[in-house]
Amino acid sequence: MSIHSNIQSNITKTYIIMSIFVAFVVIVAYVLGQALGYGNSFMWIAVSLSVFSSFASYYWGDKIVLALSRARPADRKRDFDFFTVAENLAIAAGVP
Repeated sequence: MSIHSNIQSNITKTYIIMSIFVAFVVIVAYVLGQALGYGNSFMWIAVSLSVFSSFASYYWGDKIVLALSRARPADRKRDFDFFTVAENLAIAAGVP
C-alpha cells in the first residue's frame, strides 16, 4: 500500500466519522425536540452547531491542540538531544 492510498483512506475515514457524528447529533436533537415539544427547530439548531463543530475541528483542530500544549518548533541548538535521536532513528530505519 502506497503513501498516497493511505492518505486517501484516512481522508475517507475522516469524512465517514464526521458524517456519523453529524447524523448522531441530528437524531438525538430530533428525539429531544419531539420529546420536549420544540419540534424541528431544536434539530436545525443542533444540525448547524454540529456541522460547524465538525468542520472547525477538521480545519483548525491541529492548531488548537498545538496552542493548548504550547508546542514550538524544535531548535537544533536548544533541542540537540531530540535531533540526535531523530537522526539516529532515521538512519537506522533507512529513511532520508
